[in-house]
Amino acid sequence: MPKTKAPQDGVKDSEPGAKGEIPSRGGMKGIRIKVHLNGCWVEPRAEEQTDSLVEVFRDEILRSGRGDILLEKTVPIGLRSMEPLVSVERFRQDPVIYKEVSADRARTIFREHVLAGKVPFSFALARGVVTKEKARPIHSDLEGKVSHVFDHPFFGPQENRLLRNRGIADPDRIESFVSRGAYQALAKALREMTRDE
Repeated sequence: MPKTKAPQDGVKDSEPGAKGEIPSRGGMKGIRIKVHLNGCWVEPRAEEQTDSLVEVFRDEILRSGRGDILLEKTVPIGLRSMEPLVSVERFRQDPVIYKEVSADRARTIFREHVLAGKVPFSFALARGVVTKEKARPIHSDLEGKVSHVFDHPFFGPQENRLLRNRGIADPDRIESFVSRGAYQALAKALREMTRDE
């Protein structure tokens, strides 16, 4: 199932340049919900499970009538034992990664975190973004309540080189990967290198 694209009924189209698009994370002022694909590609229900969560969030967005919420399906971020994983990013707040998200938990996350700004701590896994950059906020309202990804026993020790775009790039849009620097080596090989190199 492709990403949610229904600007006519309240859900923001996440194609680049789309009318009403929420800017990328650096300048984001709205709310972004990321449903991370299940990392177990061999499990027959993995994609179905991810798609059903996307539909739950899509329905909640439409029901809310909010126009500042972006819904994305993104690549897995690891920790298969805690999947399905969902991240919520709100302006001027640490992103929160939720674990073992069911349809009921998705509705709770939407009502409590997305709409009311209150993190349901019982299934919050970590705060922050899983990237190669080790930037940490100076102060967070979630300090002491939800561990930062760099303090998490699974995410903390990792140094992401090959998977630095996990959880950020959209697996359904090559432009999403290209904008994060993917395929630069291929471009260099095609444009600058000889056959022998």
